[in-house]
Amino acid sequence: MSPLIVVGALADLRTVVKGCDSRSCRATGGRTVCQPAAVSITVKLEDLAGVVAERGPDAYLVTVRDTRPHIVAVAVAFRDGLLVVGAGRRTAINVEDRPLATLLWPVSAEHPKHSLLVDGTARLSDDGEWLVITPTSAILHRAGGRRRALADDGTLDDPTDVLPA
Repeated sequence: MSPLIVVGALADLRTVVKGCDSRSCRATGGRTVCQPAAVSITVKLEDLAGVVAERGPDAYLVTVRDTRPHIVAVAVAFRDGLLVVGAGRRTAINVEDRPLATLLWPVSAEHPKHSLLVDGTARLSDDGEWLVITPTSAILHRAGGRRRALADDGTLDDPTDVLPA
């Protein structure tokens, strides 16, 4: 059954489905109206050390090279409110030119519902070996509804679901 989208009379976009079992649903005029789950949950910066410790050290660092993203796998340490990662040559050049950076802890078996994204301002350590990131914001981002598990053989169950006709 495809959901109907109600716009206009409602202050925000809501999905209307019959028999919804979500806690965010309510009955309205004989219909069940469901508020979509929040896509992002703000992580307070004072709570970030605990969230990072829960996720572990393995993350991806995103910096910008010219106009393209540059993504590397890193091990993250949290020290005195700062995030510290190793800095390769390209990453160091990127940060000198454009200090904004993002760390991503993707969904995992331990945390299947949300990725952790931390934005911050990066600088090189005095010895140039480390990247020191001052976090400016952090969110837990819900894994999208279109995220599908692959079949046992590594293929999509029905590739026509995602390919144009």
